[in-house]
Amino acid sequence: MSNKGSNDVTIKLDSRLLYGLIALLAVAGIFAIGLWIGNYMQGDSAAPVAAPPAAPADAGA
Repeated sequence: MSNKGSNDVTIKLDSRLLYGLIALLAVAGIFAIGLWIGNYMQGDSAAPVAAPPAAPADAGA
């Protein structure tokens, strides 16, 4: 009987560790996706911002 109890405790600890690892991986994945989207959006907006200052300099010359 005591063996079943200890097995239950081991299973509970293993499931907690498993769920903890899954949660950490999910948070890390969301963070990585956020960084990727941020870099993607920043990369697209950086080119048009740099273009207008060059246009008036060419027009003035």
